[in-house]
Formats: sequence, C-alpha cells, structure tokens
Amino acid sequence: MEPAQHNKKLAKLQAKQKASHNKVIRDNKIAQISKDPRRKSHDQSYSSDRSDSPDGMEEENVPVQRKGERKGSTKINAIQNISLRYKKYFPLQGNPMENEFETPELLAKLHKTAVGEVMERPKYSLGNYDSYYNYRYEKRWQDPRLKLLKKDLFLNKNCLDIGCNEGSLTIMIAIRFFPKKIVGLDIDYRLVNKAISNLKYFEKQQGLSKAAPARQEEEDKPEEKPVESNPVDNEKVKQLMEKLKYFPKSFTVNMGIPTNWGHNDISKNKVLAAATDKAVNEVQEEEKRENSMNIENENEGRRKSVNGGLQIENRFPDNIQFQVENYIKDMNILERYDTILCLSTVKWIHFNWGDCGVRRLFKKVYDALRPGGHFVFEPQDWRSYKKRKYFTKEFKQTYKEIQFRPNNFENYLVQRLGFKLVEKLEPDNENVKNEGFKRSIFVFQKPASAAEN
Repeated sequence: MEPAQHNKKLAKLQAKQKASHNKVIRDNKIAQISKDPRRKSHDQSYSSDRSDSPDGMEEENVPVQRKGERKGSTKINAIQNISLRYKKYFPLQGNPMENEFETPELLAKLHKTAVGEVMERPKYSLGNYDSYYNYRYEKRWQDPRLKLLKKDLFLNKNCLDIGCNEGSLTIMIAIRFFPKKIVGLDIDYRLVNKAISNLKYFEKQQGLSKAAPARQEEEDKPEEKPVESNPVDNEKVKQLMEKLKYFPKSFTVNMGIPTNWGHNDISKNKVLAAATDKAVNEVQEEEKRENSMNIENENEGRRKSVNGGLQIENRFPDNIQFQVENYIKDMNILERYDTILCLSTVKWIHFNWGDCGVRRLFKKVYDALRPGGHFVFEPQDWRSYKKRKYFTKEFKQTYKEIQFRPNNFENYLVQRLGFKLVEKLEPDNENVKNEGFKRSIFVFQKPASAAEN
C-alpha cells in the first residue's frame, strides 16, 4: 500500500474515534445538568419550588383520555373542571421585583399614543389583522368560542373586551348574552372604525327583521269593505283630526297617511282613519309605558320580574360601544367591570412590550375588576410565539429575552395576584377546523373579599 493512501485511512479512523469520544463526553454533561437540583425554571424572578414543574403547579387526578373518546367531549371537560379543585399551586420563591409592572425601557415605549403606535410600527406587528375573523370563521359571524362562553358571565353585567379587533365577537356577545354594557377596546383606530361599521350593519339588520313580520301581517290581511256613512264615525274622524294637530308632519309621512286626507270628504277616509287612530293610540300608550318604567327604575334601581328573577336590563344596540386605547399605557382605573375578556391578544403585548408589559396587563385587569368579577383569558402557546419570532428584528430580540413564558401565566395569576381559577374551557377540536380557535380558555375569578383600590 502506498504511504499516501495509508495516511488518509489513518486520518479518517482517528477522526471517527475523536467524534465518538466527544459524543460520550457531551452526553455525560447533559445527564449531569438535567440531574442538577439547582437548575431554575424559565421565569428567573418567580421560579417554582418544584424543578419538575416548569409552570409552578402540579395536578392530581388529571383525566386520562380513553380510547374512542373525543378530546373535546363533554365528559372529558367535566372531569377537567372537577380536577381544578385538586390542583396544587406552589408559592413563588423570593420577593417581588422592584420594577415588576414598569421599567424605564417600558415607559419609554409607552409614551406614544395609540394612533402613533399603529402608524410607526410595522404592519400587523400589533396583531391588528384586518381580516383576522374572515379567514378564521367557517361561516361569517359564527365564532366557535361562543359555544364555550357561558351567559352568566355577561348577563346584566359591565364587560370589557381587550383587543376586540373588528368587533365581531363583541357584537355577538352583546346580542346573545345581554350584558348591561360591553366595551370593545383595540389599539388600532382602523379596526375600531370597522367595528362601528359592523355595529351599524347589525343594527340595520335588526330593524329590518322587526319590520318584516309587520309587513307580512299587513299583506295577509283581507281587504276591508267600505263602511257606510253614519254620524258616529264622522265624529270619530273629526276627533282624530284634532289629535293629529299636536303631532309633527313627519308622523303622518312615516305612518303612510296622505297629507290631504279628510279634506271635506270624511266618508272616503274612514278605513284609513280607523288605522291612523289605532297608530296614534299606540304611540301614546308607548309613551305612558316608558314614563312609568323610568319612574320604576329610579325608585327600585334594578327591575325585577313578577316572580322575583332579574330581567334583561339592556339590549343590543344600546349595550355596546367601541373605543381606541392602548390598555397598558397607564395604570389608572377609570371604570370597574364585572367581566374582562382577553382573547388571543397577550402574545402581541408580549412581543411589543416584553415580560413587564404582560405583568402590567394582568395587574391592571385585576385592579379593574370588581370583587367577585371574572377574567376570561385565552393565551397563545409557546409554539405560536416561535412562528412569529422572525416577524421583525425587535420580535427576534424580544423572543430571546422572554423569561415569563405562557406556562407560567396561570401560576402567576393565582399565586402573585390572588386570582382563583374556576374553570378551564376546552374547545371541541373535531368540529373546529382552524388551529387559531383550538386553544384553552381560562376563567379566573377575583376574590369577593378583595378590596377595591
């Protein structure tokens, strides 16, 4: 064998031996690190006492999915809700950090107005997709999350929806669950304008649906034969003409009454006069009912039905409004709410304002809730963060710096702020086609004994 060939084979053999030796050393180091009890969790400031529980909690009696059962079935959901009573949360180590809810860097970012944030940041970097609901819904205005949310969270209550986008879900809640008031809030003024347009569309549709039965009844009515003249009817028409003097001209136009009716020919207008008289009486009766209801509301404060149960205090479209605001810009609480929603929004707050921005959001939500109020929270998972980390250079840097990960949120809300997790809603993944609506929804409750700030 030539010396050159011998040297090549020898070099390859030595390289393989060295690679094998390095792999053994690397595997030993990984094994030692994984067994090290001093290893900390992702959240350096609030790590758990349990190294085997990255989100600072342990579950007992966790339901096991049996073969043949759907993941989102009612039976599995019921078992999961029962298991919340047996969930153990472990206290957070160390004292709270000094700048837990604000840092100089965060305050520097928050000095801009909501409009300035939208205009200066890259498009869609705030999660302000203008077709977010269009490409996620199987059908327009049918958000699958409505099936999970319970009416008791909204009925006759003051509600806030943080990150409402174009307002589709907010409008559906206002129509179906009858909140006393619900405010849809978003940082993008263009989306809020679109939400207001959607609101006007639904208001118009509601008006058309109410008018349709009345028109159908009129069409179905048989034609009435002219009534023979008699002095009594003539006197009624004259009285009606006197009544109409006190109504504006627009009333007769809206009721379809000819402006020249009854002029020196009363007998030709008796049928029309009878219908007009009925309309006038209905208007007067409605005014009396409204006056009596206003007096009753002032005296009792809250309307009650005959059997003592609560009635609906407000209805669509009077129970909904939209406004432009960056919710974490300041910590001032201008209004208290019974229910606050934050659905598929926290990831964008996290990428734009970091860990401190998320803690600031949680703290303000807690302070803005009345004692006993509910926080309906839908966080995106860490896998969703990975998909967006290259969206901008700022996102890439923030992704590297994040220590307060989504699996830490639940323990932080319970142990640090004092919330109680009362329910975890799981979607029916078989019937929901889009991945964006297959997330768990957490329902936290502020203690009834908590004092308002």
